[in-house]
Amino acid sequence: MNNELELVKINAGNLRDHHFEAIHDLLSSGNANLACVSILRRIADMSGSTSSFITISLFNEAGNDSNVFTSASTGPFFPVVQNKPDVVETLANFGWVNLHQNYSQKLPNVEAFTNQTFYGYPLFDQLGRLSGSFAVIVSSPVSIQTIEEECSMLLGLLVHRVQEFQLLKRTLPQTPLNEVLQIAKRGVIFPSLSDMYSQSAHTINGQLAVASLQSQILTNPDITDETLNLGLTRISSAIAQTGLLLHRQENAFTLLTDQSKVSDLSYSVQMAKTSFDILMTNKVPSVLHMDVSKHTMIDVPGNVAYWMFHNVLRMVGSIYQWIPGPEKAIEIYATTVTESLSSQTYTEIRVHVPFNSAILEISQTLFNLNASYFSGEPLANLGAILFGIMSMVNFKWGVESTEKEIIIRAEIPNAPSNE
Repeated sequence: MNNELELVKINAGNLRDHHFEAIHDLLSSGNANLACVSILRRIADMSGSTSSFITISLFNEAGNDSNVFTSASTGPFFPVVQNKPDVVETLANFGWVNLHQNYSQKLPNVEAFTNQTFYGYPLFDQLGRLSGSFAVIVSSPVSIQTIEEECSMLLGLLVHRVQEFQLLKRTLPQTPLNEVLQIAKRGVIFPSLSDMYSQSAHTINGQLAVASLQSQILTNPDITDETLNLGLTRISSAIAQTGLLLHRQENAFTLLTDQSKVSDLSYSVQMAKTSFDILMTNKVPSVLHMDVSKHTMIDVPGNVAYWMFHNVLRMVGSIYQWIPGPEKAIEIYATTVTESLSSQTYTEIRVHVPFNSAILEISQTLFNLNASYFSGEPLANLGAILFGIMSMVNFKWGVESTEKEIIIRAEIPNAPSNE
């Protein structure tokens, strides 16, 4: 028992790294199953649990929960399930019948597994509907405390991520307007770089096709000087555009694979703005003002910095695009500041939005973090989860307003100079 308690304490001391690595896993996962497996393994590592199990169902067009959308398990106690009846039967074998309510049951001793307790938690989506079940078997109260206090944010992120895999297959015109507005209000969907990759690749193919077509035209012996010059100009432009797009894809790939402890501020913000501009469903213009050194390093891995900046922009844009208002661009500012009582430097990020009372009200709700993701309350929006995780590493967030604009402000610690 003492060894297990010590294991949990050691893991709890690395919560910052665990959360950052979990974000990396979710960004890198290509499908819902990989996302579920990576988070379950992360939770097992953080808590020292014996076995864990998760299943997430999504909702069809009629609003009814579908068959099992994805599931995963770790350890020796849970089987792999493929459908809803198997889920219900598996959990009922442990005595958990009412899947809308939390449940716990001490298990009989089995061979080397003694003092094991089963815990079951319902998972709710951002509209308050039961969307899945999370179960875990532990032998220490410290393990379950770690899960409830620290791992709940990872489960919230996972549900958002799995929902994204489904919603990417559905276009907004097929989604009821009230649900679209609810999603915009409750939170934003985890940004997927796959759309950015595919759109960029499609554009690259188009530019290469232009260059190829122009090259064929130039082989015509009867071509005029005017057509020749125009063709050469188009080929040169297509090659230049292809180079820019390839560089953008290389940058995005680097963000996903970089596991260093620090990242370049300008690089991360620029990539976040690029993906934001590409992926917004309804165009929301944005202007970036960088008043920092090009080599300012912040104390956050690159993939997490991208995730943070992108989601702050997506959070603002998801509200702004649905509320009628002035057609004015979102202004993004980055400035380096120094605390007067210490030598610690911070990067201040501000997002300025034209004032609208409805936007202000919704923006303020995006900072309200639910006390627990295991309750019957709707899942906390992704903005609140973002702020909750970042507050663990000394990030400072807030919303303020004037008569003309709403300002979302964040202070991010810069990396120590010896990094």
